[in-house]
Amino acid sequence: MKASAPTQVFTLATKLRNALLFREALIWVVGNYEEPAFRKLKDPKLSMLAEYVYGRIAIDVALVTSKLLIINSQKDQNGYSLKPIRRLVFADGGAYHCDDDIDEYFPICFPQYFRKLLDDPDMMYLNELSNGILENRLRLSGTGLRTGESVKDVVAAEEYFLCATIPDELLPWDPNEVDW
Repeated sequence: MKASAPTQVFTLATKLRNALLFREALIWVVGNYEEPAFRKLKDPKLSMLAEYVYGRIAIDVALVTSKLLIINSQKDQNGYSLKPIRRLVFADGGAYHCDDDIDEYFPICFPQYFRKLLDDPDMMYLNELSNGILENRLRLSGTGLRTGESVKDVVAAEEYFLCATIPDELLPWDPNEVDW
């Protein structure tokens, strides 16, 4: 999807009362962790709903990050981390990871960071900690896209969580109502 398209599709899916399209667009509207598109929505009800879903993702990111920090702080009898991860540094209002070889700091793109951690065989325990934030709930793309990575010539999703979901009772219309 183009950068401007998610909010337009999200609004259109609401008018069409199409739950599948609505949920698909919702993923793109709230999935960019640093610059979520829902901030551009003009409809206050849709904006509030998207902000709620984004907030749930942000809470999961905070919980997983907290769990990672706690696990990383556990030491063996020699003082070494039991489950070492790339060092996280929080400074200047942002999160960074450290390249231990050259001691440089790089901004963290959380979707990409979690994906790289999960792809590390030593970090498979992250599946249990992830609260589902690495799930891909897209149903229409058919690309095999995973959170925190890109598919060449399709979409650059390394900055996206693809896990947004919403129960039927929070859809902005009554899914049981027939509108002919």
